Amino acid sequence: MSTPTVSPTAIFFTHDEVASTEGDFLIVDYSLSLEKMMKKADFTWCNPNVASKNFPISGSGTETFEFGVVDCSNVPLKYQDCENPWKDASVEHLIALGILFPDLQKKYSIAALASVCIIDDMHQTPYLRQDEVDRDMELHATRSEKNVYVWPKGFRFLKVRRCRPRP
Repeated sequence: MSTPTVSPTAIFFTHDEVASTEGDFLIVDYSLSLEKMMKKADFTWCNPNVASKNFPISGSGTETFEFGVVDCSNVPLKYQDCENPWKDASVEHLIALGILFPDLQKKYSIAALASVCIIDDMHQTPYLRQDEVDRDMELHATRSEKNVYVWPKGFRFLKVRRCRPRP
């Protein structure tokens, strides 16, 4: 069986390629509320609907994740590991990315596809808005047509997987 590869039109950045030093990962502190995580991220502006009531998070302690950023959500990632697969990121991973790599959103708008709420009959997904000056946490509204969601060109999507303990 061959290893899935990324299609020529897709871009996949591993954590090593976007991290400042080897060994940088996303660290999520589940002891903090979503609001406290966002305060720690020090965003310039945050959509008020990005709140615990719309995006409840669950977990305990601190967890560490490898991460990747892809330019579309349905691309098979390199080196897929069946025991530890890549998954769409949730809002807490997106905030951790904003805390640890604040300059990354100056290049791309990056969304967390695993976190969705419905407001005014629209599916709302959190994303870090691409901007060279401000660091905003926004919501992207999409309406499903036959379960197909349309994203503007240039969006990137955050993928994560749990880090394995080192031997």
